[in-house]
Amino acid sequence: MAAPMESQDSDDFFYSSMKLYKTLHMFELQNPPQTLQPVDENCICVTTFDEFTRQSEILELSIPEKLLHDKEDGLCNDRDFKVISGGFHGDRITALCHIPDTRYILSNEQSSNTMILWRLGQETGDVINEDFTFRNPHPYRQRPSDIAVNHYKENEAVFGSRLADITIADLETQSISLAMSKEGYIQDQKLGGHGEPVEYISGLEFLSNSTIATCCLATGNIVVLDTRDKLKIKQTINSNISNKYWAFGVSRNCTITSGSHSNGNPGDANIIARIANNGKLLLNDLRYCSSDVDSFETGLNTEWGDLLNIKFKPGSLHTISLSGFDGNIYIYDMNQSNDRLNTQINKSAIPDRIKDTHPSGIAIRTDQSESKLELDQSDLSSDVTTDQLVLSLNATTDQSYSSTKVKSPRRLRSKFKHEGHWMCNEEDDCVKVLHQTWHSAHNDLVFSCGSDGSLHAWKPDFH
Repeated sequence: MAAPMESQDSDDFFYSSMKLYKTLHMFELQNPPQTLQPVDENCICVTTFDEFTRQSEILELSIPEKLLHDKEDGLCNDRDFKVISGGFHGDRITALCHIPDTRYILSNEQSSNTMILWRLGQETGDVINEDFTFRNPHPYRQRPSDIAVNHYKENEAVFGSRLADITIADLETQSISLAMSKEGYIQDQKLGGHGEPVEYISGLEFLSNSTIATCCLATGNIVVLDTRDKLKIKQTINSNISNKYWAFGVSRNCTITSGSHSNGNPGDANIIARIANNGKLLLNDLRYCSSDVDSFETGLNTEWGDLLNIKFKPGSLHTISLSGFDGNIYIYDMNQSNDRLNTQINKSAIPDRIKDTHPSGIAIRTDQSESKLELDQSDLSSDVTTDQLVLSLNATTDQSYSSTKVKSPRRLRSKFKHEGHWMCNEEDDCVKVLHQTWHSAHNDLVFSCGSDGSLHAWKPDFH
């Protein structure tokens, strides 16, 4: 474990950081931030928790002006986050979601599997008010809910702490519109034995207007549910790895294109990354894969994984950020060691009989002994070479890549590491990153918070 920094070490970090960041702002809150969420281009919401009063405070903060412009202003240690509105809640809050184009947010609470609707401060006042509490039809007090907003359909959200209690809420009517069936709930209880549930979940995400993905906390299995069919399981992708903890993230606002042909809709890519507490990273395309497209070893490890967090950079299929292992945030480019994700496809030369058998129109086989992809030349016209027909995973694409299992995971090295939370703390060498997220409206802008009360906003310099 790293020793606490001396004052000179802290100064050295500030000087060296001027070359690593386009900009870095650091703010210290009275109590440790538990989670944070952008609410518009100019503001974020942060929740903190007071261990003495056992209360959470919800703060709406304005983003420092310098961060809103593409200027390389260097390192800044200014306390220039401004409080816009605030409120209190009598329980710990560990998850926040903003409802797009509104002044409303959703939260969980630690002592139950409910979901709470909050109204942010208005022109007539600066108080964040609790508007409504959605009660889960299958109450459970051992684990708080994960929550997600449906970005494909207005006024809909999902919440739950286990596979057995995933619930859909209608935000407009403030009612429960769909919940796990009684039969499914009872079956889950029986499988667990002694009334214990089988699967805790570690996140929820809408993949489309009617499909929801979740990750099982202990197994890492991805489960896709269909809201049109009473939340029945539509697809399951196993991790085949046993760990204590898993977390997952979904690529948003991306399409996959074959060559110059593009007819997909934003957000249809559904590229999913899973991270385990032993540092194993799995990558999947949910539409077509039944096995891992790629697997990596990050070299990270933690015994406890409750803080594991994985996020895709907005608009990217291959850049992710990881936290929860220690006091750092790690940014990885999964494209760096994978040439298969770069080359364009000459789809016009692919025979129709291949296109009819695979949605991407690509004939691919796997050489497991060498852990690489090869193309079946017998199915190709004479003017197509193996080098021409490879996968494209650019952020502007629209066809899926093939679901091919890579036998041996490859070592993945971080392209950037934010060490500011523990490097700038002179008293505690056990600072943990509690949460981190990218801002979708501002290029390369990351927010992160530490267990010492630190709140950072930063733009890494990747060059």
